[in-house]
Amino acid sequence: MSWQKLPKQIVNITVILLLLAGCAFPLTPPVLPLTATPSMAPITTALPTPAVIKQAMAYVSEGRLLLSTYRGANAPRTIDSCPDSGWCFFADLSWSPDGANLVYLKTTESGSALRIVNRAGTVQTVIDQGDTLGFSFAPAWSPDGQALIYAVATPDILPGSGDETADNLVRVHGARQRTELWVIQVPFRDSGHKIGHIYARVGCGGAGYSESEQIYWREGLGTFPHGYSSQRLAWLPTDLLLYSLTCLSSGIGRFNIKSGQELPPLDEANLLAFTVDFPRQRWAAASQDNQLALGTSDQTAFALHRISGATLTVGMPVTGTVQLSGLFFGPTSGHLYYTTRELLASTAISDERYLDLMSGPMVIPFDFYRTSLFVIENATVTQAKPLLQTDAYALANLTETASGDLLFVRIDNGRAYYAAMQAGEPLDSVMRMRPKTQIMRLPSAGGAPEVLIDNAGQLALSSAMSAQ
Repeated sequence: MSWQKLPKQIVNITVILLLLAGCAFPLTPPVLPLTATPSMAPITTALPTPAVIKQAMAYVSEGRLLLSTYRGANAPRTIDSCPDSGWCFFADLSWSPDGANLVYLKTTESGSALRIVNRAGTVQTVIDQGDTLGFSFAPAWSPDGQALIYAVATPDILPGSGDETADNLVRVHGARQRTELWVIQVPFRDSGHKIGHIYARVGCGGAGYSESEQIYWREGLGTFPHGYSSQRLAWLPTDLLLYSLTCLSSGIGRFNIKSGQELPPLDEANLLAFTVDFPRQRWAAASQDNQLALGTSDQTAFALHRISGATLTVGMPVTGTVQLSGLFFGPTSGHLYYTTRELLASTAISDERYLDLMSGPMVIPFDFYRTSLFVIENATVTQAKPLLQTDAYALANLTETASGDLLFVRIDNGRAYYAAMQAGEPLDSVMRMRPKTQIMRLPSAGGAPEVLIDNAGQLALSSAMSAQ
């Protein structure tokens, strides 16, 4: 079953079982650094600044999916919302390259649905999976924005012990789930047609973490928390589909869209995660030996940068280790951005007064990280420039505006939440301190990050500009 199908109660119970199985907690609160160093260095490369920039923007706030424009004067419009009762969330928001349509997944207690909305706010349900296994990857747009690939999980599983073979491709370590690939064409009159299948990762991540980490994991399209490869599909102009293999083995999967055949994966230097620079037809990937590799659609790759002191590992992070946590290409600048996270401390609180927070379990975990953001300008130099370092929050859904500003989702690390529980404050006071998200802007000219939209996340910004 996909993590997107798990209700919060099940995830929370899993959290406690894993914690009790093998984790020890300190008897006193951890000593945490209280400093944050915003905007350590501005981006100096000149970027074009059009007189009018109206990039379509979508985000989620308080159970509502909203459409707006970056630097637009109009108020945001609610285009979809969660029901009044039951659990629900939106995920995997992605604009088409021409900025005409937004695809997203809406998951409720009854199942997951893939939906598309245009700039006018008209919503279409492409496919409703209902109470099934759901979707294995975030959908991927074609380079011209006229088609969309989505991946549907099936019950067929390849075992994870030893080497497994499927379609003459050797699979190493970890169970894999047969996933069907479907293509749908604009104007999306039906659910499309099946073009083939791949074998995707199974049973990765999402449990054993604090509430702030679960929010980060859910927000993290384009990130790979704790070394897990992200759920990515990327449709290249050569009709080659790149995809994440598994959280337990290395390599980048490849699928020929025209022939419908899965190709041998790219596994040079034990690649674990990737991001694509579509305007320049290249990709970057991270390896287990702390290298960032740069490649092109013809599969060539070379080492670009070594991340000092960072590691890419599978499983729970270890206190004091620095882990690569995200890769992103700036569509305007061509810069390559990456984030690292260092686990500062882990602890937990056991207090029967807060049972309602976890629907039963008495142990509530907390994880505290230091997050750093770096840029490799034009993705052509080996030296990375630090942009931001903070102990107060995590970064997800990093994106670049047409004027070179950086937008990202801030996820509180739960420090105030922890302090309220530690002080034994009433439940209603504790609830107000639960980790929240904000959409932030980091100006290209330097300066501290500023709040763009409060209590909001799942940011998606179109790379296309419009006069709308």
